[in-house]
Amino acid sequence: MDKLEVLRKKIDTLDSALINLLHERLVIVKEVGMLKKERNIQPLDQSRWNQVLEKGLSQAKLLGMRREFIKIILDIIHEEALRIEA
Repeated sequence: MDKLEVLRKKIDTLDSALINLLHERLVIVKEVGMLKKERNIQPLDQSRWNQVLEKGLSQAKLLGMRREFIKIILDIIHEEALRIEA
C-alpha cells in the first residue's frame, strides 16, 4: 500500500469517528430536549450557545484552525440540535 492509500485510509477512519461522535452528541441532544420539554424550557439557551461557540472557537485557535471553518461547523451542529429539541 502506498503512502496516498495509507493517508486516505486514515481519513476514512477519522470520518467514521466524526460521524459516530456526532451521532452520540445528537442522542444526548434528544435527552436534553426531553428534559427541556418536561421543564417547559425553550430549546434555545443563547447564553449556553455562546459558551459552546466560544469554547470551540478558542480550541480551534489553539490548534491553528480557521475560525470561520469551525464556526460554520458548530452552527450547523447547533441548528440540527435545535431542530431535534423543538
